[in-house]
Amino acid sequence: MILNSQKTMYGMHLKINMLLGLPHTDLPNTTLNEKFNILPNMPITPGVYPTIKYLTLGIGGNTVTDSSIYKYSKHRSTDGALFDHIPFIIRPLTSDLVGVERDKYRLRVIETHNSIDYACYYAKVVNTFINRPSLNEVTTTNGITSIKEITTNDASILSPAPRVITNYLDQTKNTYSVKIAKIGFNLYLSDINEIRDAMTIRLGSIHNLTEVGVVSGIDTPTATGNEVTNATMFYFSEIDIDTQININNQTDIVRNIEIGGMEPILK
Repeated sequence: MILNSQKTMYGMHLKINMLLGLPHTDLPNTTLNEKFNILPNMPITPGVYPTIKYLTLGIGGNTVTDSSIYKYSKHRSTDGALFDHIPFIIRPLTSDLVGVERDKYRLRVIETHNSIDYACYYAKVVNTFINRPSLNEVTTTNGITSIKEITTNDASILSPAPRVITNYLDQTKNTYSVKIAKIGFNLYLSDINEIRDAMTIRLGSIHNLTEVGVVSGIDTPTATGNEVTNATMFYFSEIDIDTQININNQTDIVRNIEIGGMEPILK
């Protein structure tokens, strides 16, 4: 299954600085480090740019009541965090993660629940990327959508000719060039059980997973393991996962989140 994503303005801010080769500086109140008070306001070395490498999970925004009409609460491009973050994994400080297990997670926060101090990890390192060296064309005509790969074995690409566009207001036919990559969103049964344990400890109840945040940042060594700094929400993706179903059926959650962009093709 493919999950579509929405880019944030802070991701665009990073992208423009990177493309122009300009020094990147985080804008105030835009990093998860500020939200969680983890190494906030870290300067970035000139020539270094945060990269997409982390996922966050949330349980917020599933339904909002407005005068008896139920609406889905979606993220805006100016949002800098999920509606309601939850940890991927929680451990008592007396048995905190170490070594290889610790290196899977970031955004470590110390929280106290029922008089016990826990290390809560709100981000997980991404391990799977799919980025094929291809472009696609997506066309919608009378409600029917088709997709095909664009070939660049065409000499006219480098010798374009002026053309008269006559159908740019035609709402029944839309054609876009698309470039996408895929990020693996994989939660195995062991991960799902850890997430449910984390919800039980923090909230006393289990909730559906409703939001995923794709985060860019920079790995920084600390005394407790690698941490992410300059962590910025780059993409949001909406989900609706009842983890109990996966546990009952003994099935993993294996999906992809699509990132990228599109531009209209006017013919």
